[in-house]
Amino acid sequence: NSVWQTIDPNKKDLFISAENGLDAMVTTFEEVTGLSVHAALREDEYNGHGSRIVNFNRGHGTLGEQKGLHLLYGDLGMIGNTYTVGAVSRVGSPNVVDTVTISTRKMDFAYAENSSLKQLVAHELTHALNVRHHGDWIEFNICGSGSSVAVWGGQSSGNESCYMRYDESSFTHYKAQDGQCYEYPTEDRISDYICESIEGTSYNTGSRRMENGISLPIAGPAGEFGDCVHKITLKGNRYDGY
Repeated sequence: NSVWQTIDPNKKDLFISAENGLDAMVTTFEEVTGLSVHAALREDEYNGHGSRIVNFNRGHGTLGEQKGLHLLYGDLGMIGNTYTVGAVSRVGSPNVVDTVTISTRKMDFAYAENSSLKQLVAHELTHALNVRHHGDWIEFNICGSGSSVAVWGGQSSGNESCYMRYDESSFTHYKAQDGQCYEYPTEDRISDYICESIEGTSYNTGSRRMENGISLPIAGPAGEFGDCVHKITLKGNRYDGY
């Protein structure tokens, strides 16, 4: 934004060119990750959206080019019967992520005023730091026609407050350790945290038990891709959580 700023050498910086007011939606992401986020980058300040290089005048004093992120609204369409609300061009570090897109269906004022948009932006931006979901496993139709079923170590596993975990809105049922199908319980929590280990919490932890007609634990510790805060990668060309 053409204003000189001295950065804090004790914090990592992330530069974002955010369109249509989305720069105001990065606060949860910044608070939770501890990064210093500069979200009002003009297109010309990183050599255009096709380049995204923030240190283009670096000379020979760095380890290489560092790219910013392009955060925008777009029409993401549907997958099956479900509208896609957010997407990255791929999971990876900023150097390999062309766009971070929030569905135009989320542009309405009521949604923007709600913390859920900030959580959605945080989720997608964290994908652009090479962080995957807790697990990419989900089963369909095994608990009846049309059922979407949470499984052990899958998308709903791990810390239930982590915004990289899928919540109950993504599932109709879960397959318990007793082999039976149960309706996925309604959760009363806000996902405004990024997990620091693979360990499960609440419904995802503890010994096998029944509570209020619910067979627990549901999905257990996160699989290969939990411990999200320690997976964050800003530099280099990294892909798919590795």
